[in-house]
Amino acid sequence: MSSLSEKIIKPKLGVLKLAKQLGNVSQACKIMGYSRDTFSGYKELYESYREAGLDEIIKKKPIIKNRVPEHIEDTMVKIARANPVLGQKRVSHELKQQGILISDDGLNSI
Repeated sequence: MSSLSEKIIKPKLGVLKLAKQLGNVSQACKIMGYSRDTFSGYKELYESYREAGLDEIIKKKPIIKNRVPEHIEDTMVKIARANPVLGQKRVSHELKQQGILISDDGLNSI
């Protein structure tokens, strides 16, 4: 298990163990700073998949047909990284000068 996975799983396991130790879910959630709904979700995942279920799960796959072509995205990112002080409107203008038409609001979704 990677270090990042351990950092994600450890607190989730901690609240489950604390609740078992105290015999009180509400008190464990209050101490650890979790809601009871979150606790219930962790408990279900742990019961179904053990520790692997508590690791971060990407819930949503990107909708490919709605994505901007990769070369446009790369160009936008290069401009934004080269000039971090530029806002959406300026980056949109820079892209327009290169023949790429994307609205300044459209840059938000990239």
